[in-house]
Amino acid sequence: MEPDVAPAARHRATGPGVPPATPGASPLLSIGLWAGRGLLPVAAVAVAWTALTTDQWTRQGFDGDGSPIAWLPNAALVLTMAVGVGWPWLLGLAAPPDACWRDGERLVARTVLGRRRVDLRGARVVPFRMFGRAESVHGTLVLGRRSLVVLLGPVAEGRRTRIDHLLGLTERDRFRQVLVEWLLGILFGAAHLGGFAIVFLAGSLPVFDPAVA
Repeated sequence: MEPDVAPAARHRATGPGVPPATPGASPLLSIGLWAGRGLLPVAAVAVAWTALTTDQWTRQGFDGDGSPIAWLPNAALVLTMAVGVGWPWLLGLAAPPDACWRDGERLVARTVLGRRRVDLRGARVVPFRMFGRAESVHGTLVLGRRSLVVLLGPVAEGRRTRIDHLLGLTERDRFRQVLVEWLLGILFGAAHLGGFAIVFLAGSLPVFDPAVA
């Protein structure tokens, strides 16, 4: 995976979904990427610090629900939950469609861990749908020979048109195809939830260790 450096203004991509001169370089996206890069080490330090200072923060006691009163373990839990919710993007496996563009036969995605490139020649494209706040959320798994990326925004709704343009997909409103996409979306949601559970359990052990309570 390459360092995340915005392409030069002379860059010209080819194929569907031709981007502007500096694709994926919006200020909001850049802020999100850098925030994600900072979240991982900060969360790791908070969890480790919580585990190493158990004797200190437990002296402050616990509330009626059994939660610690000290700020450190609570901050560690909040950061752990944030990592659990965003793990596909934080690990560089997923990217918002607006952070992606075509470079010839390759799909380029700006992720938290840098640029991810997927050769579309022979790649397997798997669209899926998920429930959103007001409309369906469209995502796509692009599985190349040596790399993969999930085109899905962490908060955005829709995005089907952008994904279709990037990958050259056609309309797919047939009942059978739509049903398959919903089923795949359920599987992705289950995998996302499973990852959240693993991260949260690992990060909360220093706080809810039976020996501490």
